[in-house]
Amino acid sequence: MKIMLCCNAGMSTSLLVQKMQKEVAARGEDTTIEARPMNEAMDHIDEADIILLGPQIGYAKGDFEKAVAGRIPVAVIPMVDYGRMNAAKILDDVKKLVG
Repeated sequence: MKIMLCCNAGMSTSLLVQKMQKEVAARGEDTTIEARPMNEAMDHIDEADIILLGPQIGYAKGDFEKAVAGRIPVAVIPMVDYGRMNAAKILDDVKKLVG
């Protein structure tokens, strides 16, 4: 599975990506996680199995949903989980969305 995290400039999610990668490794899962700035992410949406938006760009969810046209899930990371860098909870939420 490939998860794309998007934020304003691509920098604020880098710590979260690192925590999520550690959690994926601990679980023994075959998952790739990357962070991209919102303006770059649109050019790479077909490379992801799910797109997670940082809460600061939650307003763009509709634009991403339109761009993926139902092919992949788009979700906004809850503010609490993002703020606490709760990688385990975020990955659990991804599993529910992707199946």
